[in-house]
Amino acid sequence: MRKRNYFVIKITVQALLLLPTLSFAQKNVFGHALVPDMIADASIEYIDGTFYCYATTDGMGHHLSTSGNPTLWTSKDFVHWSFNGSYFPSAKGQLYWAPSKAIRANGKFYIYPTVNGIMHVGVADKPEGPFRLAQGKDEFLKPYSPDATLLKNGKREGIDAEIFIDDDGQPYVFWQHRQAAKMTRDMLSVDSTTIITIPTKQKAYSEGPIFFKRKGIYYFLYTIGGDENYKYYYMMSRVSPLGPFEAPEHDLVSATSVENGVFGPGHGCVFNDGENYYFAFLEFGRGSTNRQTYVNRLEFNEDGTIRQVDVTLDGVGALRNIDYGTRIPISRIEASSTARPLKIAHNKDVRCERTETFEPVFAIDQANGSRWMASESDHECWLMVDLGTPQYVGRSEIAFVRPTEGHAYVLEGSLDGKSWRCCGGHTDLQILSPHVDQVAQTFRYLRVRITQGIKGVWEWQLYREGTYKNPVLPADFSDIDCIKVGKDYYAMSSTFQFSPGNVILHSRNLTDWEICGHAVNELTQITPELNWDRMDRYARGIWAGSLRYHNGRFYCVFGTPDEGYFITTARKAEGPWKPLRQLLKDDGWDDCTLDWDENGKPWFLGTCFKDGYKTYLIPINDDCTVLDMNGKKLIHEGYGREASKLISHDGWHYLIFSEHHDKTGRYVVAKRSKSIIGPYHEERRLTRNISGDDEPNQGGIIEGPDGEWYFLTHHGHGQWYGRAVSLLPVKWVDGWPVPGTIAEDGMGVMTWEGKRPAEPLPVSHDIHENFEKKKLDSQLEWNYQPRKDHISQNTHEGYLRINASKQLKDGDLLKTPNMLSFRSWKAMVNTVTTYLDLSKMTEGTHAGICHFSDDWSTFGIRMENGEYVLESRTKSGVSDKTLGVVTSPRVWLRTSWNEDGTSTYSYSLDGQHFVDIGIKYQLKWGNYRGDRSAIYCYNNLDASGSIDIHSIEYISR
Repeated sequence: MRKRNYFVIKITVQALLLLPTLSFAQKNVFGHALVPDMIADASIEYIDGTFYCYATTDGMGHHLSTSGNPTLWTSKDFVHWSFNGSYFPSAKGQLYWAPSKAIRANGKFYIYPTVNGIMHVGVADKPEGPFRLAQGKDEFLKPYSPDATLLKNGKREGIDAEIFIDDDGQPYVFWQHRQAAKMTRDMLSVDSTTIITIPTKQKAYSEGPIFFKRKGIYYFLYTIGGDENYKYYYMMSRVSPLGPFEAPEHDLVSATSVENGVFGPGHGCVFNDGENYYFAFLEFGRGSTNRQTYVNRLEFNEDGTIRQVDVTLDGVGALRNIDYGTRIPISRIEASSTARPLKIAHNKDVRCERTETFEPVFAIDQANGSRWMASESDHECWLMVDLGTPQYVGRSEIAFVRPTEGHAYVLEGSLDGKSWRCCGGHTDLQILSPHVDQVAQTFRYLRVRITQGIKGVWEWQLYREGTYKNPVLPADFSDIDCIKVGKDYYAMSSTFQFSPGNVILHSRNLTDWEICGHAVNELTQITPELNWDRMDRYARGIWAGSLRYHNGRFYCVFGTPDEGYFITTARKAEGPWKPLRQLLKDDGWDDCTLDWDENGKPWFLGTCFKDGYKTYLIPINDDCTVLDMNGKKLIHEGYGREASKLISHDGWHYLIFSEHHDKTGRYVVAKRSKSIIGPYHEERRLTRNISGDDEPNQGGIIEGPDGEWYFLTHHGHGQWYGRAVSLLPVKWVDGWPVPGTIAEDGMGVMTWEGKRPAEPLPVSHDIHENFEKKKLDSQLEWNYQPRKDHISQNTHEGYLRINASKQLKDGDLLKTPNMLSFRSWKAMVNTVTTYLDLSKMTEGTHAGICHFSDDWSTFGIRMENGEYVLESRTKSGVSDKTLGVVTSPRVWLRTSWNEDGTSTYSYSLDGQHFVDIGIKYQLKWGNYRGDRSAIYCYNNLDASGSIDIHSIEYISR
């Protein structure tokens, strides 16, 4: 056997810290870089609670002849940075340099990267993209895409666009060679009649312009030189972005600091966080295009001149206080090998030589400038940490070296260092950083084995808490409300015309939910219009309400827009629930809630939307069965106010609600009073909408199991899967509950992931219904109150029989009695399979599987002339098809869809081999609901025939 030329490295962190000759400060010569990767030409800005860093991806190993894919790094606190994929897909594989900041204008976001040496214009709806070329086809041509270049009609060459919009809304652009000009207001081109060359004090070649305004002064920063001699100088104007400019006596902003180990601070940006200003710069210390980016404070003299930056590699730390969880200390680290030290020769200045080492400990030193690298000949390539004792690990976060090339890996855990089991990783090449695994197990040792990608790790962090991603319920759970009862959490969601109604969910951690029951078993208690023989309440029926718990009893109050308000109670959330009691018999009311004051007296609150959205506080008797409408008190009115919830906290009573304006959409507001009956004079807007958040608004504010506060809320605006549910952290700011990420204006914006409030629970939303139990799976709901004498589990043991009825309107799926439905979830892969026995079908019987909201699509079988005829139908009828004949009465029907809701149908005669029928259907939103999947059976000839459903299986991944 050939002897391997690598060896195991074992380093004890405590011992390392005790040895002054091996300290981090001396060994980590690249300090605290901004992100765990090589990037240059950074443009950083803070938008709606998130820091965005657009940059050139370096470290590809081919100098200026190539660059990495367009990568956007984001952070909530300026310390924990991440990216996922590419934010400008069409620019992959191009020479992509020096993107500008994303400029908000005209309801869009614009970006101005230099691609293949030419400045282009990109546009997107959100700062995170995806961006596309703003004009013409979204395709980069060589030497350029003529419709989408920033400079047009003549000379188009130029790099490093820097965009500035003045207070009057006029945009300007600055680029290579000190050039500047006004831009057109549509942000797509330069006003060529205004192009100037800024007369700077320093005259050598210049690029990487930076422009900003502070306290009425315009600042123009420009580079001189390059490599280790990179320097930034500046000019000032007190008149306009195009001058006239003046050169301060001391015009140097930054230069190499041998003492601080900073060589060639170059192309970067200036950004501010309130009154604090920061200077980001690339550092040339690794040579060529192997640069990293660092951030220092930028300070000013009283006269507005800039103080020269004493550049360091130390970074500025966190700019926001975000709780990412408890980091687990690591006692010892080992590696399968370590790459040899790399001596980095100087380019022009002999003082700028360095040696970079790649010890395993650099993977856990919380410094993005250092890294562990394995030997190139190491085919095992593993890194192992020892926690000292067995400990619960919530999650693992690994930032690999050169993440834009992608990685695959295996994460393993062990209690003894001998027996290992997989607890994370993936076999496919994924382009992101960090790679996060929800471990949720107890281990002493963890080991990562890199199977694809560069053999190195910038940083590996372990946390006691896991993370969750929103939405936590990616399906139609509209009008959610939430309460805490002991250590348990219960939520309620509106169900409109579905039966049983008002679904109840249970959780122990606020992120993992499962259905535990329904509060309304018989919809005809509300109105006969919800029965199978009327079916006249689409988009209406059970609307939003509140779930409450008081003195050992659960209370469910809700409204319907046509009938009024109702209440039911139960000792257990799972039921049984008492028959409904009608509290108000009137139309035009919605979104009610219930709470008790300090003396135990209940109060009811509801909104009359037919009368200008007037919201009233209404006395209710002690057993909550009778409203005193004569004693109602107007709280507020107008602006489409709804989603009302009463909560109490720290001596205050809060009315949480949403309101709507045409220009801003729907957002959350709060009023408060020391008394539940008011007056509610104090008011604060809590949230602001941002592009893509889908208006989180209706929900419950609740204390989590970790002692923190959260907002469980629905959001959605016409998505095919309906109004999904997300969990937003809540911060109490000056006594007000602000959900989400707190933006620069103090309002909350959408948060798409967060730290788990408690350990994860094994919850599945899959359906495996084989009808062996008399009670159906709680995820199954009938479309309207079913015709009970036409359904049975007793006729054919192990099957659910549905006897056919006539459609109330011939040819309209939405008028089909006894459709057994369930929510269509948003997931990467969804598959619904039902096994049907059709032997009891008669002439004219139709049965199968379908999708419906307002629009609909079916795939099934009809009995025609004694044959089982495959058919597909839609609401429009345009794509109705007869697909052939099957010979067996036993058939498996399947619908499958992906994350974008594109579904396909297939069938099988043996349950193993499925035939795709070649028809696609886009799942849709309609009747204020997301798509539903369902099993149907009808016969418009004589209402005869039946089907036996052996099983329904829904798998979502």
